Amino acid sequence: MNQKSKLTSPWRLGLQMIPILATGIISFAPVSAQNFIPVGVQENVPVATVTGTWGWYVNYQGFYGDFGVPIADLFAGVQPTDYIMYAARPTGAANFTLLAAGLAADVQTVTAINATTTSNGAQWYYNNQSLGFAGLGDTISQSSADVESTNGNLRLSWHTNGPEGPDQLNGGYRAGTIMGLNGATDWERFVLVGFSRGELSAVQTGLPMANVMGQMLISGNQTATSDVNNHMFGLMAGDGEEAANSSLSASLDEGVVIGQGDGPEDPIARKMLR
Repeated sequence: MNQKSKLTSPWRLGLQMIPILATGIISFAPVSAQNFIPVGVQENVPVATVTGTWGWYVNYQGFYGDFGVPIADLFAGVQPTDYIMYAARPTGAANFTLLAAGLAADVQTVTAINATTTSNGAQWYYNNQSLGFAGLGDTISQSSADVESTNGNLRLSWHTNGPEGPDQLNGGYRAGTIMGLNGATDWERFVLVGFSRGELSAVQTGLPMANVMGQMLISGNQTATSDVNNHMFGLMAGDGEEAANSSLSASLDEGVVIGQGDGPEDPIARKMLR
């Protein structure tokens, strides 16, 4: 298996699509109610928790034994301010054996051999030998994947190649203390993506989603209130039936109002059915 998630939307799991009116065009922006970013290396986490409760989506899923996977496939659509998660599990298992998440800009920083970047409670590396993570403050030993044994349960390492930074993902190598997975089809590796903020910008407006939705609701309420108030004012003033139009009050007008309501001729304002 050498594939990305078969879900086609760029926001695949745990998200709702809400229509946004922007410059006269109906467009769509994703809103996620959950954006939980775990700190540090985590072990034995249910997949359903990550993709459901935490609100992450699968950007790439493949076997440890897959070779020649374009690095671009792992990070398609990822922005520097997003968070990237690496995770591994026995094929089809309900839990990820281990995972860690870091800011995309940090996780994708090209590192020298045996050097790491610290991000969100873990050490990250990304070069033409391998990519992966280790526990906070731990060093790595790339040969070409990380073969260091200290806190081995907190280490994940995948072989790569490329002229400088990685351009392909190759088979193996480790998921915690399980090593030598270069040709394995009984272990899977994942790249997931999460967002660093609780709300996303509305398409073509630059306004926070909450502002846009709030303004839409306020505007709608103001229109409805004004429409009804105008109708009631007209009745009290003795204007009688309003001309047919598309207003809210016109749509609710089931009869003809006669009488002034405040004059001697016909003091009682009342409605006569059509």
